[in-house]
Amino acid sequence: MPETARMILRTPRLEDAEAFAAINADPEVVRFVSQTGPLARGESDLLLRRMLEHWEEFGFGWWFADLRATGELLGFVGLSHPRSLPPMADEVEVGWRLARAHWGQGLATEGGAEAVRVGFEERGAERLISIIDPANTRSLGVARKLGFAHWRDMEHPRWPPGVSVFRLDRPAA
Repeated sequence: MPETARMILRTPRLEDAEAFAAINADPEVVRFVSQTGPLARGESDLLLRRMLEHWEEFGFGWWFADLRATGELLGFVGLSHPRSLPPMADEVEVGWRLARAHWGQGLATEGGAEAVRVGFEERGAERLISIIDPANTRSLGVARKLGFAHWRDMEHPRWPPGVSVFRLDRPAA
């Protein structure tokens, strides 16, 4: 599994359910991904199971990010097929969600950079995308720091305000 200077990135485990649920229970953490507010424990557990299924089906997915210094679960970062947005389902998305206590420290950018590296170097992707609510200024900043540029705006079946899709093409050799 990949690592960064401050994080160990690993496959999620069912044993992570409680810590993951605590992250997803924060209304600010899920503000731009959940119409109904904080995720109930069952909703968080379902998301964890879907993440594990993605790993089983595709051999990659979102990594759980542990803080190297303490082992604390920070949240997730990594790659996935955005199956909830059918026109983009075959793309490879770079995504992240971290506990609020760890915002503003560059951790999403650090983990996202590793996801970009893996997406291009190990997965062989020709382009990567990131799907972001246009009002989510923090995630927009991370995407820009990673080199993503606005590609298009789209309607989303589960997010009525719609989303912006950002794109990063494989660097020329």
